[in-house]
Amino acid sequence: MKRLLPVLTVLAVILTLAIIPAAAEVHAGEVESYMLDNGLKVVLQHNDYLDTVTVGIAFKTGRECEVDPQDHGLHFWTTFFMTAGTNRRPYFSGISRPIEEVGGTFNYSLKGSTTLFYAKVTTPNLYLAVDTIGDVARNPSFDKSYMEYLINYYCGDYMTSRTKYVETSPYIRLREGCFGNHPYGYDHIGTTEALRRRNWAYFRKHYQKYFIPNNAVLLVTGNFESKTAKKYIAECFGSWKAAPEPPKPPSVEAAKGEVNLVVPGTGNRSYVYLGYRVPGIAHEDGPALAVLNAIWGQGLGSHLFQELRSQQGLAYECSSSYKWLDFAEPSMLYAYVATAPQKVTAVQETLRAQAERFRNELVSDNELASGKAKFIINVYRAMEDTIEQVIHMGFFEAIGMGYDGFEQIAQKVRNVTAADVQKVAQKYFVEPVMITQNPK
Repeated sequence: MKRLLPVLTVLAVILTLAIIPAAAEVHAGEVESYMLDNGLKVVLQHNDYLDTVTVGIAFKTGRECEVDPQDHGLHFWTTFFMTAGTNRRPYFSGISRPIEEVGGTFNYSLKGSTTLFYAKVTTPNLYLAVDTIGDVARNPSFDKSYMEYLINYYCGDYMTSRTKYVETSPYIRLREGCFGNHPYGYDHIGTTEALRRRNWAYFRKHYQKYFIPNNAVLLVTGNFESKTAKKYIAECFGSWKAAPEPPKPPSVEAAKGEVNLVVPGTGNRSYVYLGYRVPGIAHEDGPALAVLNAIWGQGLGSHLFQELRSQQGLAYECSSSYKWLDFAEPSMLYAYVATAPQKVTAVQETLRAQAERFRNELVSDNELASGKAKFIINVYRAMEDTIEQVIHMGFFEAIGMGYDGFEQIAQKVRNVTAADVQKVAQKYFVEPVMITQNPK
């Protein structure tokens, strides 16, 4: 029986990979895509088995435009002030409360290359969602006196405590080590000094340059009537004027060289991060990196869990992550381990040895099949929620792959070989960024 287990596992994984596309087609339903005269792309994805609908607008802009150090945090604060009130809905509560009163959710999601505002409601409240998203996108008030009040408020204790957190956060230091002077390497809210130097007009100018219809895609997914949705969209977005195409940010290379840094922490645990600079998911190496990450640290059968926790007892918790959704290009891939302070050295040595093993040895057929299935299933499972659907669809639109970009990635992942996994390990596992946090 024990000899049959690996065979049965591989067969189960193969069957899973084979049925995923069919299951996705059933759940995704019909998709319509069209363009308004102002350049706003509209994507309607029908999921009639739901009783809810999510409306989101994704702007093809993010922290990538913050190349000048004085602009760090510009995008975060612009987005924050857009939700601080519109001409029709004063303050954030005026935007969110009507949605919440009908059992819905309003929020926004910031990625390195994408900015998304979304509202999820029950189907009868579709117009409320479309109108709210349209109002936030088109008519943020940028009230001078209120913005100056908010800037002074957040430049106080909030930014002080944030600065202390940034200085000691091992994850943020890992990001700094991986990205260096690239905008991804800095804290997304910037610094107190940078925020104080700005006024309300500075943020409004940034909004007018990047938050325009011809730099966005409107996404509606869930249970709704197509004719009704198109009517509401035309009413709320049809008169929005196009603007000149925003400038593309200059390219900034990520950092180079090894990093080995120790930062102070609290409590009785130590945390070890081992990261590498890698390209994003749209790069030709992205699918193989996704599979490598799944094999390394995703789930109970991963290298990290099996060796560090099950066999050696070195980890309280452990995992790996490929941050392709947060950082489009460049990106990073890292392993994370929480351990006892006296076991830090052993953890560091084991992590380095595992990375070297990926470079020198081919993964097994079983590991390869399992890694492919984990990556594809995890993303599809996340996208069962309509909010995650619009987040992912908006991301792939922003990087130029189209709303169905993940279908393209999934197919490429299915074609990844063991040699591909070894190749990307040899190519990118070369300049490790090791960040360790030990209790004081």
